[in-house]
Amino acid sequence: MIKISVERRTLQISSQTQALAAAASSRQALKSELLDKLSTAAPDYTPVTTWSVHPDLIRALVRLHSEESSFLPLEEIASWMNYAQGLYLLPGMSSLFYARTDRRLVLPNRSAIAALGEAALGLVVPWLYPSSILIARPVLDYPDALFECTHSNTVYLAESKATTQSEIDLKATLNSELTRFVLLVSACAQLEVKSAVAGLLVGTVLISTTEWKCFVSEITV
Repeated sequence: MIKISVERRTLQISSQTQALAAAASSRQALKSELLDKLSTAAPDYTPVTTWSVHPDLIRALVRLHSEESSFLPLEEIASWMNYAQGLYLLPGMSSLFYARTDRRLVLPNRSAIAALGEAALGLVVPWLYPSSILIARPVLDYPDALFECTHSNTVYLAESKATTQSEIDLKATLNSELTRFVLLVSACAQLEVKSAVAGLLVGTVLISTTEWKCFVSEITV
């Protein structure tokens, strides 16, 4: 079983911040100002829930939600984690070379990491927002998925980020993605008149083969 912990925060984007995001999309100098404003307004993540899921459910969610071409991503990351911990290194045997220099780690398969992050996205969103269904899975486009919640009449634009590094690294990645994501949510909210529009930026840390942690940033305008 895989233990998954979920933490969430909500960011209410004002009209002034939306205007700043629109300007920052074409002016590099304003991006840092927008990021500072968003970082200041963003609350801390708060724990929501923790549950355990069977690996077979993750495998099914990879097939449904991922655009990555990754063969057996769970097994791929498990093999990398075991190797990184020295499981396959017999006494007197050197680690795999892979044309690397000293102190450079063997990196995990990025497609496998992304695929598992998108599986976590497909698991977390329907749980946090009941009656949500997947309505679109854009390929080579942004965001990763669109969900429709019939209960609240809301369309959720969902983007996934995943890593095998630390929570600090993931949170930094999510914060740097806010500028682009806020602009997307703001633009779509102005186009869609029949439903409310919100954004879900979901980051997943693959801590081990049996423990993951998800951080959800909900963007409302």
